[in-house]
Amino acid sequence: MYTTTSNPIVLFDQTDFGTVQEALIANQKGWIRYQGVLWSAKIFKNVTQTIAPGEQVKVLGRQGNSLLVMPENEAEMHSQPQLARRSK
Repeated sequence: MYTTTSNPIVLFDQTDFGTVQEALIANQKGWIRYQGVLWSAKIFKNVTQTIAPGEQVKVLGRQGNSLLVMPENEAEMHSQPQLARRSK
């Protein structure tokens, strides 16, 4: 029997910006250019606006092979929670 597991969300320690290549619409995938590479991307959290091609987005993490992004102006209003680290 073939089963799949859900793709966990992985938040990056450092965030960076990408440029939308194909419009990002809530609950749908689009495309962004990030670090010189074209990536599938989707809007992270409850952002309902459409992000047009050419706009900057903040890349917060990934889920499977898709990057998770927020509009540049939204990202400034919602600071990313710090990831807890253990030291020995």
